[in-house]
Amino acid sequence: FQVQVRDAAGNADPNATVSGYLYPRGNVNAGMGVPLQSLGGGQFFGFADIPEAGHWMLALRVKRPGMEDVRVYYDLPVE
Repeated sequence: FQVQVRDAAGNADPNATVSGYLYPRGNVNAGMGVPLQSLGGGQFFGFADIPEAGHWMLALRVKRPGMEDVRVYYDLPVE
């Protein structure tokens, strides 16, 4: 996964941190953390081995100093 965090003006946010969690849709307790490494300049990279086919969700949590955390969810159908 590659993630780019930008501010309201569209500029890269170098102060952001991102964490990820991957889980089967409808079963948050069966999930796993997805480490995301900062590449600098608001860019992050991570990967995960998805153990089986089905609909999975990737939840990303973006933290920025002085701002509320933001959570973004992505649907990942896996065949």
